Amino acid sequence: DDGATWSDLGANCGTATAPINATSCSDLNVPAGTYEYRVITRFYNWDAVTSGASASVTAAVTIVSVSPNPIATSDTSTSVTWKANHNGAFSVRVGGSDCSSGTQVAAGSGTYSTQPANVSTTVQRSELVDGPNTIRVCVGTDSTTTTVTRTAATTHALTVTPSTLTPTAGTSFNVTITAKNNGSTNAAYTGNKTLDWSGGQTIGSFAPTYPSNPVNFSSGVATVSVTLYKAGQQTLSVSDHTDATYTGSTAQLTVGSAMPVLSFSACTNGAISVQKNTSFSTTVTRTGTDPYGNNTGTASGTVSLSPTSGQNNKFAAASVSFASGDLATGSVTFTTANGTGTNTITGSATGYTAASCVVTTTNS
Repeated sequence: DDGATWSDLGANCGTATAPINATSCSDLNVPAGTYEYRVITRFYNWDAVTSGASASVTAAVTIVSVSPNPIATSDTSTSVTWKANHNGAFSVRVGGSDCSSGTQVAAGSGTYSTQPANVSTTVQRSELVDGPNTIRVCVGTDSTTTTVTRTAATTHALTVTPSTLTPTAGTSFNVTITAKNNGSTNAAYTGNKTLDWSGGQTIGSFAPTYPSNPVNFSSGVATVSVTLYKAGQQTLSVSDHTDATYTGSTAQLTVGSAMPVLSFSACTNGAISVQKNTSFSTTVTRTGTDPYGNNTGTASGTVSLSPTSGQNNKFAAASVSFASGDLATGSVTFTTANGTGTNTITGSATGYTAASCVVTTTNS
């Protein structure tokens, strides 16, 4: 009870001698809430509710503006400007369906003049979620709402997709690079781009072979060729040299060693010259590494030696067996015919790079 008395309709709560027809009263000193009214002599006074008839004192709340709205990625906060026509405790909330739910971001108590003054409340970008947010301003139990939109930050990325996850050392494979904005292909990412690569490993003098710059993108997509030489697990990463927000990596690659190489010791540059009606021996060697120096972990096996048919028909097919291990050799003897000519001996086996030796039979 603040001593305010009813007056005739339309007047503020001043002193009146005959408030018989009064049906409402405006007194800014009465906090918003629910009160009991009673008649004392010929005046109405406001008291907190105890018993008897009650009436509500409500505060009309108005949101004047929200700026900025929407909230861009460069904005750290927005200012909510509002007013109410009655004194009372206030709160500003994000979300929820009433003044007791949602997340409270500001609170206090307001004192307003007869003509309500604007109040500004700052809401941080971090207190909102991407997309539309309900902002509720409460004074007492009365409230009003507005919608504030937080613009989602644009995320850039490159998806890097190899044509195989198990490339072979020294063998090129394709890599498709796609520019993404918020997870969708960015068709505007077009034209020549300078790309920075990393993740490929070097073995000896063999470094990864990446595509030459610039790389031409069409509607956000480019396909390039890459060659790796070192066996083992590797992950390739690529980024735009000019805009490093565009970056991405492949899934883990498992590079396999190339096939071990067979060779004939008696052949110089793949050829040998022998006299007719003689015999000659050659050593077949299986390396323990591929051409790039990767260990091959070679198992035991047999190499078939298959001469081509021809004038020197005494060249018979033969084979050499190797035990398991990195380096292995085996010898075989061939007998030449009594005529001159050429014959090619090919050594081959599953999992090996074949070798050949061209044998020329001469008179002397």
